[in-house]
Amino acid sequence: MKIYAIPGLGTTAAIFEGIKIKNHELIVLKWPALKREYTMAAYAASFKDQINTSEPFMLMGLSFGGMLSAELGKIISPEKIILISTAKTRDGLSWPIRFFKYLPLHLIIPDKCFRWLSYNSRLLLGFLVDYMPRLSEMIKEMPENYFRYSIHYIVNWNNKTVPENCILIHGTSDKLIWFKKQFVDFAVPKGSHAMVITRAGEINEILEGILADKQ
Repeated sequence: MKIYAIPGLGTTAAIFEGIKIKNHELIVLKWPALKREYTMAAYAASFKDQINTSEPFMLMGLSFGGMLSAELGKIISPEKIILISTAKTRDGLSWPIRFFKYLPLHLIIPDKCFRWLSYNSRLLLGFLVDYMPRLSEMIKEMPENYFRYSIHYIVNWNNKTVPENCILIHGTSDKLIWFKKQFVDFAVPKGSHAMVITRAGEINEILEGILADKQ
């Protein structure tokens, strides 16, 4: 079965390079054009054209891509929605992220500052030093205003509905989107926000169990 994946903020298909799923085809979606007037739900809908909904499929989303997958799952019918290092609803976001809805500094920060902050958030995100050149290359691929608009969608996200068959894998040491036990289906002890890279083997084991009935 095909699994359509949406990467995290400022990343590309390369972020999933450690994810190996037997008997399934992982297809990483490309970022559609962003618009200032979009909401999270509206932007999620723009991914639909990249998905073949005429056959059974699943969705996977990492961080920002997980929020988009949760919204996308409400308008198409995936067999499962697998979320990694993210939130199912607004309540799952850390309070500092929610707070910036009321202090929208992202609307005045220059684009180059977003790129600098993204690269220099290694300790917050949990990337290892030797991965930073890869992250830098991904950040460079993002179009102008990508970070401003994406962050705008995130801080204003108001989703309260968890779509059916939605599964969250979350690290207990995530410093960006904090671990909230009541929302998590599979916990990765001491996993960081970047655990899709640093703990890929453990995530693959969890995925194998989740997908055991979808061979």
